[in-house]
Amino acid sequence: MTLPSIASYCGPNWPRRARVGAVAAAGFGRGALLALMLLPLGLPAAPERSVTAQTQRDGVALELQVRGRAGADQDGEAGAGEATARLALRTAQGQPLSGLQLRAWMSRSRGTGGLGQEDCGRLTKGLLSGALSRRAEVDLNSFRLAVLNEDDSLAILDPRVSFKASQMEALVQLPGRAADWLADDTEIVLTLPERSEVAIVDRSRGNAVRTLALGPGRPTRIAADPVGRRVWIGLDEAAEVVVWERGRIDTRRRIGTGPGRHQLVFTPDGRYLAVTNSVGGSVSLIDGRSLAKRADVATGPDTLPLAYSEASGRFYAATASGSVAVIDPESAEVSASVALEPGIDALAFAPGGRYGFALQGERRQVTVFDSAGNRPLKRVPLEGQPDQIVFSREFAYIHLAGSEKVALLSLDQLEHGQSVATVFSAGQRPAPADAPGAGPLVQAPDGDALFAANGGDGTIYYYLEGMMAPAGTLATYGRRPRGLRLLDRSLHEIEPGVYAASFQVPVDGDYDVPVLAESPRVNACLRVHLDGPKPAVKTAGLQVTPLFGAAPLTVGEPVPLRFRITEAAGGKPVSDIADCQVLAFAAPGSWQWRGRAEALGGGIYEVRPRFRQPGRYGLTLRIPSRRLDYTDLPRSSVVVEVPVRAAAR
Repeated sequence: MTLPSIASYCGPNWPRRARVGAVAAAGFGRGALLALMLLPLGLPAAPERSVTAQTQRDGVALELQVRGRAGADQDGEAGAGEATARLALRTAQGQPLSGLQLRAWMSRSRGTGGLGQEDCGRLTKGLLSGALSRRAEVDLNSFRLAVLNEDDSLAILDPRVSFKASQMEALVQLPGRAADWLADDTEIVLTLPERSEVAIVDRSRGNAVRTLALGPGRPTRIAADPVGRRVWIGLDEAAEVVVWERGRIDTRRRIGTGPGRHQLVFTPDGRYLAVTNSVGGSVSLIDGRSLAKRADVATGPDTLPLAYSEASGRFYAATASGSVAVIDPESAEVSASVALEPGIDALAFAPGGRYGFALQGERRQVTVFDSAGNRPLKRVPLEGQPDQIVFSREFAYIHLAGSEKVALLSLDQLEHGQSVATVFSAGQRPAPADAPGAGPLVQAPDGDALFAANGGDGTIYYYLEGMMAPAGTLATYGRRPRGLRLLDRSLHEIEPGVYAASFQVPVDGDYDVPVLAESPRVNACLRVHLDGPKPAVKTAGLQVTPLFGAAPLTVGEPVPLRFRITEAAGGKPVSDIADCQVLAFAAPGSWQWRGRAEALGGGIYEVRPRFRQPGRYGLTLRIPSRRLDYTDLPRSSVVVEVPVRAAAR
């Protein structure tokens, strides 16, 4: 059976249900996070400019405010660079409209004056289609999937694009095998323990990859403070953690802990960081603001799994004996313990923080305990060894290591004494066992759906909440996915009736902002001017000449492919292009490879793709600095079929 396109499920009609309560419980709203993202770390706050637009439609008042960094003109238009959009919806009586399924875009205006209702509806309908030809410059519903692959590559996918062959936005090669990673839309940081390094993928600089040697110790587990200002990494085989401010790697410093392997967990407000020390049998408590270690709390032999309960306000650290120490971060003391069976591999808490889950691989079970009384509630047998758990509002999803199986537990049924796990297959073939930090499961932005990566199938599956049959799939372009992370920049409700998202101003100009809400049904368009980079004139007067012939190439080895770029008029070599990006693709097929071309001088550039199997391949390129995309240069000059033959045996 052919599964429907995922765009029909999580495309432009992606459901949006706000979670104001969850934000309040965390103690730090998303709006504060968005505001902090605008400030250069370690520097005085730059002044901001803002622009506001208002309209009314169908008894609903809409107000859009866009704030950006300093650099706006004297008329008060929004500043260039990173910006925040705040959209407020109220009734005619001034009551906030909360919990809306809301979608909005920013599309370059094509004429003078605002859009009439008919034109507004036409624009909204086109943007809802998800077609590449009808995409807005800014999508305030946007999220991406970061995919860690078995071949140590990292792909960025847009699940909402209806044309599968275009879902991959970027592909970068990592210098080693990642053990753990964290990701947002500006930066992806991965630990490489075999190299004692971390790899940093800079999303704002064309996904450029750089590595950083951390010195003694094996960087394994990683965490970011809830405010997003700092990155923390545990150094296994060293009694230390290392920390630095995002964007300022020169600020890194090492802080002493206990010896052994480490796991790291923050309190929701970022005030305290707990670090388990497996050899030391302790938990180090660190002040997340001053970066000073407060105490090493003795917990017991081989302490490693760690979690935090918002309900009790305590850290929970498991020991080899099965005892779970309950640690008060304020007093830095063990206040209680939970007696469970030995062999705990991971701890996690369901939303709200009352019910804890202890994953026990060798026992093939999950033990649920209650943080209100610090007592075990029930053991849930499983068909395999659990290695990851994620939560939606209503369910717990448990991945079973070395298989395609996922166990589904109803949180409501657990509260009422039922404890039967329903198992479904996320794919057809078993997925290879992997490091716990890889994470093959990830929740969709609003927690109402699940993405599951299956390395055995080479496929990413998409499930609606509570469903055991996939609603769609994502292509992995011939690669085997190990893990998933969500890069979320979509609108979220930050206070009743006010929705916010951060975005990058693409280019200076007027923008129409269509807004669509489901209940009540509202479709309205506002217009704002954003001050950003000046529009560049496309310079398609380039000629690209391949310097490789039709001779068969070898599968599995880096293939040097050179081409020359010259001015179309006069043939003068163009040697100063630093961002020439090349896409190689199977023709036919779904396999893709992307890389940055190296300038060799005299207008000659080289890439070294590695073709995985015999066939015919095409090559095309883009040059962002000249506003040239893959389709802008003459097709006859950049698309070349490359025959590939298998290596001789």
